[in-house]
Amino acid sequence: MKTLVSAALALLLASCALDDSPDGETDRYPARLVAGDAFDDAPLCDVETPCELGLDCLYIDALGEARCTDGATVCDHLACDDGGGCVIAESYPGQVFCDRSAD
Repeated sequence: MKTLVSAALALLLASCALDDSPDGETDRYPARLVAGDAFDDAPLCDVETPCELGLDCLYIDALGEARCTDGATVCDHLACDDGGGCVIAESYPGQVFCDRSAD
């Protein structure tokens, strides 16, 4: 139950940050996986199941879940269409997405 509440709170906070423009448009959109198996061996993580030292718990929109991976290279496995740049939001877990204003 605690995990469910934590996940719901994280999603609620993330959704509040999505719509940052007056006309309802957002520069944020999901990244596309470049290699479909890049995260297959990466363990799932959350507030109660942290990653081992040296890895970051990152929510990847394209996967729909948080995985333990290297934050320094996670964007190498993702692509941003429409001229956006790969961004990691400072949250826990970190959220990986594309942002048109970050190119």
